Amino acid sequence: MGVSPSLEIAKRALIAQRLGLDATSGNIANVNTPGYSRRSPTLREGEPLPSRNGFVGNGVLVSKLRTFREEFFDRQIRRSTSHLNTLETDDTIIQRLSVIFGEPGENTLNSIVNDFLNSFEDLSYKPTDVSLRQRTVNLAQTLVSRFKEIATQLQETRKQVLADINDSVTQANKLIKEIADLNFKIASTKSKLDGDNQTLYDQREAKIEELSKLVEVNVTQGDYGTVNVFINGINVVTGSNYNQLKLKETIDPTTQERTLSVLKIDKTGKELATINLQNGKLFSLIEHYNTTLDDKDSSSKFSVATTLEKYFSTLVNKVNSIAETGYGLDDLTPPPPGRSIFTYSGTQSIATTNVNSEIISDPRKLPISGYPGETGDSTIARQISALSNDSSFLDGQTPDEYITNLIGQIGNLGDQISSLYSIAKTANEQLLNQRESLIGVNLDEEAINLMKFQKAFEAASRVVTTTNDILSTLVNLGR
Repeated sequence: MGVSPSLEIAKRALIAQRLGLDATSGNIANVNTPGYSRRSPTLREGEPLPSRNGFVGNGVLVSKLRTFREEFFDRQIRRSTSHLNTLETDDTIIQRLSVIFGEPGENTLNSIVNDFLNSFEDLSYKPTDVSLRQRTVNLAQTLVSRFKEIATQLQETRKQVLADINDSVTQANKLIKEIADLNFKIASTKSKLDGDNQTLYDQREAKIEELSKLVEVNVTQGDYGTVNVFINGINVVTGSNYNQLKLKETIDPTTQERTLSVLKIDKTGKELATINLQNGKLFSLIEHYNTTLDDKDSSSKFSVATTLEKYFSTLVNKVNSIAETGYGLDDLTPPPPGRSIFTYSGTQSIATTNVNSEIISDPRKLPISGYPGETGDSTIARQISALSNDSSFLDGQTPDEYITNLIGQIGNLGDQISSLYSIAKTANEQLLNQRESLIGVNLDEEAINLMKFQKAFEAASRVVTTTNDILSTLVNLGR
């Protein structure tokens, strides 16, 4: 065996150790880079060379640049992230509802409704007292104003949720395209260099995880390092091909209920399939838009806006049905004038309801007497006041019980979601920490690797120098 193979062995060693130094340097440089997975060269012994004394080693070769990323952790983190963002969005919206209803606090719905109904009991003792009548009218205006304020805030929240939905769909479509573009780059790199560009893999996984915050995704492996992305079984990315998401609003012609759904469309805008979301921020937003904040919701789910409308319309109708049989101070002859306390224009709702302008301008017209010309009678006032203790008011509950249960449902839902969010956040952090311990950069470990590759590189350099000296000696011997 000649001397020249030693130079080849040393050259291979220099290349391998230099690659190790480069990989270690890259790891150290990206210690704080989000989504980065550390790399390490995988070395193998070169094919041995035959000699008269047996086979002699032929140096070292680099098989590949290994990454420590694991699909198991990526998959679990994507699922956990989708669930966490569902609960986070739920928690944010329920907290807004608690603020809107002002519970606990002053001027709650319970206190306002009770003050209004109890004012009729006060009137029953002094039915001719115009100041007490004026107080009742004022309380009726306060009641309508407070319900309108809450209903308006609910609708404003729904509009904001709609804006968030549109933003989320736009963001999801951007991420879907970027994932498909990265698939194309990965496949192109792999076919040209017969290797993996780990930087592109890390970037793609970061995009997929961003997408999983919005919708729950499933990922399968494709050809040439590409992936296929599914949303609840609907394929949106296949290699470098992709589809987009589109919002569709359906309006019920009878109730005018507006419902949003998400569709898969092709590049021409053709609707291909409806995607039934299961998790993620977009799923939560659409659920609250379609149900929680929809005052015309027809589902059997808990809708705050619909429940409030139901309560208000029941209160208005029951008070009006009683008041319309009564007489004011100046109504001296039958039949009763049919004067209601509340009026509304068009379809009855909180937004269209006001206090009757007649009794606002003249409280004497407030109908609390059961008989014409009997100004001292308070039959109607007592009947309206009795509504506060009517157990059949709505769904087998009194007005106070119904509102208390509504507020209680919001509070209980908020507590439940906050608890689940806390648990999900802890679980997500544990998964992230476990993955980081595997793919993350440990500076102490990299410092050791740096020294290891440096010493190996220096030793390989000495092999080159020594071999060169030997060759020089042999050349000089021949002179």
